[in-house]
Amino acid sequence: MERALKFLICELTITADKREVWIADGPGAVVVNAEKAATGYGDAIVGTLITQEFSSALRVTLSADEDFAFVSQEYGTNVTQKRGAIQVFKVSRFENRTVSGTYIGKIVLEYSVVGSALSGDGQTLFVVSEATRASLLVNQTRGVVSALDVATLKTDPSMALRARVDAGCQAVRIVTSPDGRYVWVTARQSNQLVVFDAAKLAANQTDDALVAKIQVGTSPVGLTFVHGGRYIITADTNRFNYTGATSGLTVVDVQKALNGAQGFPRIPSGLFPRAFAVSPDGNTVLVSQYDSQAVQALDIRDLDAMIGSSRESQVENVPAPKEDLEAVVRQARETFGDTLPQGYLSQDEYRLYERLYGAPLRDTRLEDVGIPDAGENVIDSDLSKNTLLRETESGEFEEVEYSLEDGTTEFEEIVTEEGIVQLQPPTEAQLHRINAVAKNQREYDALIKLRADFEAASLRPIEEEEDIEEEQEEPEEEEEEDEDEGEPDATFLDWPEHTGPRMHQYSLEGKFRTSPSTLHLPKVDFVTPITELLKRTDTTHIRQTAEKAFGGPGLPFSPATPKSGNRLPQKPVTMEASHHKMSEIEADTYISTVLPGVYASVTSTLVEVRKRLGSEWLQDLMFRTDAQGRGPRVLDAGAGGAGLAAWQEVLQAEFELMRDDGMISGLEPPGKKTVVVGSDHLRHRISRFLHNTTFLPRLPDYLHSAENAERHIDQGGTPQPRKTYDLIIATHMFMPLEKSWRRHELLDNLWSMLNPEGGVLIILEKGHPRGFEAVADARDRLLNEFIIPPSTLSEPEVIESETTRVREPGMIVAPCTNHSKCPMYLTPGLSHGRKDFCHFSQRFIRPPFLQRVHGATHRNHEDIDFSFIAVRRGVPTNNAKMAPGIDQIAQGTEATDRAFAGYDNVPVDSPERPQSLSLPRNVRAPIKRHGHVTLELCTPAGQIERWTVPRSFNKQAYHDARKAQWGDLWALGAKSRVRRDVRLGKGGVKQDGGVRARAAAESAGAKNPRVVELDMGDNGVYAAREKSRRRVAPERRTKGGRKPKMRDLLKELEEQEQ
Repeated sequence: MERALKFLICELTITADKREVWIADGPGAVVVNAEKAATGYGDAIVGTLITQEFSSALRVTLSADEDFAFVSQEYGTNVTQKRGAIQVFKVSRFENRTVSGTYIGKIVLEYSVVGSALSGDGQTLFVVSEATRASLLVNQTRGVVSALDVATLKTDPSMALRARVDAGCQAVRIVTSPDGRYVWVTARQSNQLVVFDAAKLAANQTDDALVAKIQVGTSPVGLTFVHGGRYIITADTNRFNYTGATSGLTVVDVQKALNGAQGFPRIPSGLFPRAFAVSPDGNTVLVSQYDSQAVQALDIRDLDAMIGSSRESQVENVPAPKEDLEAVVRQARETFGDTLPQGYLSQDEYRLYERLYGAPLRDTRLEDVGIPDAGENVIDSDLSKNTLLRETESGEFEEVEYSLEDGTTEFEEIVTEEGIVQLQPPTEAQLHRINAVAKNQREYDALIKLRADFEAASLRPIEEEEDIEEEQEEPEEEEEEDEDEGEPDATFLDWPEHTGPRMHQYSLEGKFRTSPSTLHLPKVDFVTPITELLKRTDTTHIRQTAEKAFGGPGLPFSPATPKSGNRLPQKPVTMEASHHKMSEIEADTYISTVLPGVYASVTSTLVEVRKRLGSEWLQDLMFRTDAQGRGPRVLDAGAGGAGLAAWQEVLQAEFELMRDDGMISGLEPPGKKTVVVGSDHLRHRISRFLHNTTFLPRLPDYLHSAENAERHIDQGGTPQPRKTYDLIIATHMFMPLEKSWRRHELLDNLWSMLNPEGGVLIILEKGHPRGFEAVADARDRLLNEFIIPPSTLSEPEVIESETTRVREPGMIVAPCTNHSKCPMYLTPGLSHGRKDFCHFSQRFIRPPFLQRVHGATHRNHEDIDFSFIAVRRGVPTNNAKMAPGIDQIAQGTEATDRAFAGYDNVPVDSPERPQSLSLPRNVRAPIKRHGHVTLELCTPAGQIERWTVPRSFNKQAYHDARKAQWGDLWALGAKSRVRRDVRLGKGGVKQDGGVRARAAAESAGAKNPRVVELDMGDNGVYAAREKSRRRVAPERRTKGGRKPKMRDLLKELEEQEQ
């Protein structure tokens, strides 16, 4: 039989009656008639079960009654966030022996779903995945075993998950014991055979499910039971070709392994043994050899004798020949040079080493094998590269580079079990690259030990080094951070970031930026879909359109804030997502230039809100169920979908932590997402990477609908219930509105759509004075008209009219730690020449398409400046911990004085620990001088102050002050403080309409003073006329002539008196 299958390597499953062979093939499974295939019949395929949803089928497992097929799809799609899945088909068999399948559904699991096995009673399907999302967040590849309920798989696959348990590094294959009591898993990266209790695993008793871990050979993959379950054999592939590695077949005595025994014998095999097949009589085992492309047949009738002879050939402690000793010593010299790792050579080998080369200079250090030293200031680009080994067509391995993403990104590159190159995240061993290739297992172990010693040493607090570093510090001349000479707007950040245990807990909790501070955009869910969309458009056309729309090179009128655009007018983002008329090239320009920057700024804002409200905020939203559905409801008004993409990443990270703790089940967090997009062209593009999202052509108008329906004469009966949102992200919406009444109307409408029981409104604008003033004006209105802020200060009672809005409890979440007048916005309106304004910055790595639009070649990062405010409406009635009680938040001078004294001696679990909403915040980069640090803080008392933290004040406070950054909260006090005068600029901007604008208009003629001509006679002044300061255009011809009539001021005064 010949047929072109989707993949060259597929796993086979044979039915109990031996009539059908099921082959995993790309999008599903192919069913072959075994009798026809054995006789060479040309048309042996009797059925196909496929869908267009996946394309990486690896294994087919049939249910106990063989009426259902469970297909393991190794990799997923963008919809499943690249996670693998189990597809379920209902099998139908006909009289002519043809087979068809009805697709029931899928359950999305973790990354690389590579193995599955049915329990002994047929009620549970055990599935193994190589890595989980949670493990990738900490740069590991921990495998997992999932227990799925078969009965639920047959009806509702997505709800079939019973339990999940850690199964070691890169778990790849799974089988159940013949008696059905145990589940056996091979962990390829940790070289182990992991055993679980099947009943406990099926019952979700994961804490007690692990039975044993047995060390086997290098990189085990396949496994099979022989002799009625007395032995289990593993295929130790040694897929990375280590010299001297323990490859071959490991024969494990099952009973001894369950009792804790180790060190089982091995049987030699060919290159890369991978899979097994046992003959029906159980006397022969067939082993597929991947590299040699052969099948090895083992007669296991006398397996005990084979094991005995194997043991004799593996006798330990036999003195090696002199030639082997010399080879080992010479190899050590070649690898480690003049140094030698401690305990690397045996006594005989060390004596030979000294005779040949003399004593080693010292023990091998980090730099000797290419591990970057933590103390180096410059990191070589070659040493910082990250590599994986990829198998070529000839069977050799080559190094390929990959880039590290944040904890939310997916696979970079994998060499799969089938030799197919896919995407994989970095493993733990690749975090710090060692520029040495291990020639054997001994060298590999020595290098790994060196890296472990390096990590342990980096965690020890070395006080002497700190003192030496402080003595070598040079005083800085400028208050600003250092700048890159090649790029004036590029600032250096601390590298590596010191956020380990040496920092105080309160300093860690007060950190503002994302972690890592340089944000990587999600590759699978954001960068890749946009890249695919832009392939049909020439980058030159996008660049020309972007420069035309956003003010020229550098795009100063986009969300970006280049320093080169300081002298340009401070305009809003000139292209909005709500625009209804947008061409295709404009839509491409928007998604390529606006979305990345907005995503970075919104992510930074959401991370800060999550830190200040705590994990309970997101957890309670995911648990909540009401008439509008389950989970949080989010509205993206202005970000064009970038806000929802950022929200999804933050929510997904919290969901993963909850699922790992057993608090919630499922694959994706619940909730509803809504975005406002006016253009059809833009909506079609954004829908490619925003799934399960509602698109609105315009912002709903709640002010003139349900909330105020009773005021309308023509209103109907009972108004329809309106939707409310738990989070509204309003980005770049206020600045484009020049009229103040339009801004007020927009704020009223957004507030009416916000959930009155804990909803959060985020307003975000560009990080320049005009953007700050738009945010500050909204802040003033929210404090004065909308919310009753939490405060311990006694305020005079205000008598409000009946038409005044009813104020309700609320609070500013971030960035303000006070609910009084903003110290940088004391007078409403615009101010020309404003130097001090509240804004923050977020650095992100530009995606390749944005890099091409800018025409940049050597710098791939960008700093986005933005101003924002996050306000929470109301206090939840059903869960008090969702928001702190109003009386618990200290404000004003009392909170400032307490923060100045410092909380460094207050235990973390003490009820007197600081409330993060009552701490001062750094509104500028700290000024780090020799021996002291000056922090510029916005205090809870509503003042801008400079606090000085010298080395003599407090060792912990001084250490953390040197690590403090722009935007961080400060809880460790200071030695001195002084009030700082804020540079607010000059008032009187034209067309403002305020008091200052009118005063400016009246005094605008100071250079050309008003001139009044007086006509005087014997009786005094009898006429007064104002001399025109400029030429007055003549009026049309009249009977009185073309000359305009002069105003008689004296006559006007007399008429007014009468």
